[in-house]
Amino acid sequence: GFEPQIRRLATEASLPSRQTAMFSATFPESMQRLADEFMRAPVQVRIGSNSGGGPPRAGATVEQGVVFCEEREKPRILASLLRNRPRSRCIVFVATKRACHELARSLRGGKAGPGRV
Repeated sequence: GFEPQIRRLATEASLPSRQTAMFSATFPESMQRLADEFMRAPVQVRIGSNSGGGPPRAGATVEQGVVFCEEREKPRILASLLRNRPRSRCIVFVATKRACHELARSLRGGKAGPGRV
């Protein structure tokens, strides 16, 4: 998905003092190869656990929730959830870069100040 952009950034920012951090909900093998290629002695931090062969679990302090809604209602409902918990931090995953830009634009129209990756 984002490999060409990551490669370009890593190549253009090839400074000896740069600090690199990579985040992914799944960190597939292709991301692992990129980390190995562009990072010195990379360290992996995992949130949750899948020890014992079971499914991954969120950490004890991570609150998860599900809201079922129509596709067109998602931005409004997300904005409402963020307004109702102003001191909370969240990570929102979307399927495409375009969806990321559209969601950020939608939220900026309200009072939320999202960051995009």
